Amino acid sequence: MKIIIIIYLLFSTAAFDEVIHIASASSMKFPLKDIIMEFKREYKEVDIKVSFDSSGNLTAKILRGAKYDLFISAGKIYASELLRAKNNAYMYSLAKGKLALISRTKIDCNNVIDVLKKSEILAIPNPTHAPYGSAGMGFLKNIKLYDELKDKLVYGANALHVAHFVKTGNADLGITSLSVALKSNLNFCVIEEGYEKPEYFVVVLNNKRSVKNFIEFLKSPTVKRMLEEYGIYSGGMEVF
Repeated sequence: MKIIIIIYLLFSTAAFDEVIHIASASSMKFPLKDIIMEFKREYKEVDIKVSFDSSGNLTAKILRGAKYDLFISAGKIYASELLRAKNNAYMYSLAKGKLALISRTKIDCNNVIDVLKKSEILAIPNPTHAPYGSAGMGFLKNIKLYDELKDKLVYGANALHVAHFVKTGNADLGITSLSVALKSNLNFCVIEEGYEKPEYFVVVLNNKRSVKNFIEFLKSPTVKRMLEEYGIYSGGMEVF
């Protein structure tokens, strides 16, 4: 009987080790789904469960006790906050993303400032907890339009929520991540300059075997190419 119990416990532990729980910035939703699909081609036994939200909201949940093995933040401030709070945690810089202007109607990408001035309702992610919202706010201030547009702003919970606002007609324009814009079925223009590009960081909260394998996969040229398809560009993963 003891032998049976020991064998059962060994198999239970192994099975548990093959589940990875990830908390991820919503702007990483579409590329991360592709990355996971590719990862599971080699690691078929690994089950990966992902929760998407703004980086700030996810940080708050983890600090309140939510259990995750990995956290993918769209801003260093939130990743660093977890690094200070969690013993044995460490993090990698992953890549930088870009902003995009989205609309249900065609956009004149050569005259983005005029397009923004004519907007009736402009949606951006909430800058208090969403790095793409901070980037969007920085862009509006840099092009000297924030004061003119501030009364037209509505705030989405995250980058995905902004696309929902525009799709449903609750905003005629939105500023969100390029990675979301590419999958939104909306018209969009890439915003290349005028803001600090949001940088993704991967915080390792559990260093178990399956997580190590996933981290190694994130470092691969395959993932670099996949991220670039979504306008997310890697300079190589640096450990902190």
